[in-house]
Amino acid sequence: YSLLKSIKSSVLQNKILRKLLLYSAIIVSAINIAYWLYQPYFKLSGLDVVYFGIVFASFNLIKAISAKYSHSIENKLGQNLSLILLFILTSFSYILMGSVIFIFSFVIIFIFQFVSGFSSVVISDYIHKETESGVRATVLSVKSFVDHIFYALLAPIIGWLVDLYTLPQALIIVGIIVFVTGFIFVLPFLKRNI
Repeated sequence: YSLLKSIKSSVLQNKILRKLLLYSAIIVSAINIAYWLYQPYFKLSGLDVVYFGIVFASFNLIKAISAKYSHSIENKLGQNLSLILLFILTSFSYILMGSVIFIFSFVIIFIFQFVSGFSSVVISDYIHKETESGVRATVLSVKSFVDHIFYALLAPIIGWLVDLYTLPQALIIVGIIVFVTGFIFVLPFLKRNI
């Protein structure tokens, strides 16, 4: 009961925190779903399976560098621009992957990896700022839960789009959806003028 009470007081009664959790879920789901489309995309682009391991290792390197310097980047950009950057780069990556297909087009996915590293640190920091220290662990658990729920709901829909259309068409459609939903959820933060 005390857990539900703390969730109610910290999440349900804090409008900005709710928006952050939903926005995070959109970005995290979009990145995680893209991960399962990488191999079909590599195959389509003509990248030999021999190089998959090297390419995936480079993805992790980009993500790690992005996470390491995320605070420095965020300090220069500010909260508003950082949040805008997340949905714009994520949607742009999807659209670019759907539009540009050649053997080295895997470099487009570096943008996803940058967003993944940057968002994991920055959004968690924003959530910390909106949360009292006594309930931070609970709120981060709620964040993880919401992220997984969104992923579970969206992944089959994206899979259906890939089956219904070609992979490039599905990637472009997903990019447009991420752009629209990201814009809707980032608006409350822009109104705060942070």
